[in-house]
Formats: sequence, C-alpha cells, structure tokens
Amino acid sequence: FTFGLAVYNLVRLRRLLAYVWTARRFLVEPLRGAIRVEVDGRTVSRQAALVTVANVEAYGGFLSLTPAASPTDGLLDVFVLPRTTRLALWGRLLRRLLRLPTAAADALLVRGRRVSVVKGPVKDEIEVLPRALRLLVAAPAPSPPSRAA
Repeated sequence: FTFGLAVYNLVRLRRLLAYVWTARRFLVEPLRGAIRVEVDGRTVSRQAALVTVANVEAYGGFLSLTPAASPTDGLLDVFVLPRTTRLALWGRLLRRLLRLPTAAADALLVRGRRVSVVKGPVKDEIEVLPRALRLLVAAPAPSPPSRAA
C-alpha cells in the first residue's frame, strides 16, 4: 500500500512539474500577440493572453479553470484570461491556484458549441458534434430511502 501511494504521489508531482514548466514558459518568456476568441460566432475576446477550451474540468484538483465542464451536456467551456501585465497574469493565476476570491473582470468563462481561437495567422476551431462518440457515464448513486418519523 505504501509503495502504491508513493508511486501515485510521484505521478502527481511529475504532472505538477509539467504544469509549472508550461506556466514558466508562458509567464517568463516575452508576451506574444493577443489571442482572439469566438464562441458560437460571437467574439468574446480580442485581447486574450490565455485560453482553455474543455468539456471536462481543466486541470482539476490543481488549477480549476473550467469547474462546471461536463462531457455530457453538449457544450464546451471556454476560460479566457485577458491580456494584461506579466505581474497581473501571475497574480490572477496564483489566486486561482490558491482558490482565493477573484474579481469577475479577471477572467471570462463562457459556454458554447463552436469555438474559434485565433493567434496571428493560426486559427484553431473546435465544435461539438452530438452523438459523434458514444460516451459511457456512471449512473448517479440512488438516494437512500427516507425514513418516516
């Protein structure tokens, strides 16, 4: 049992270091051009610094950016961190990491079926295709029967 726990912790540490390495590159290297984000044909940001598109909780348990995302609701959750100074970016991500209160203007969380992310000449698009992939989800646990008093 102890060996299994050690391996589990080692895997978690390795994943944490991978996140830190990515964040270091993002937060230490010079900021590049802004990112434009469109959700269902509507522009939601022209000046984003960081964008995450997910249908599951992105970085769950570590840095929850899309906490309500679900693979079964037919929507994509889009987290957008507006472009700002490097120090402000660090602060916004650190507050989320530590689960401290954040201002509503610090980030944007929107949901939609079609998302376009444009950075310079590169445009990435993702769209939900209903019933394109069979998904098995565990049934919710039944509620215990109520006892009459």
